[in-house]
Amino acid sequence: MDETKILICEKWMFLYRAVSKARENLDFILSERRNRPASVRLSGIVLYSSISGT
Repeated sequence: MDETKILICEKWMFLYRAVSKARENLDFILSERRNRPASVRLSGIVLYSSISGT
């Protein structure tokens, strides 16, 4: 899990990325606020997709 603050259209956003051991992006979420629900949601999405094989 990686968290980065980036500027998009003159507005600061938080980019949460799920990254594999080979440094490939698995999924990402952009959020206006730095919060736990965004990172938990991303973790759930990645975990579910790895279990279901999609």
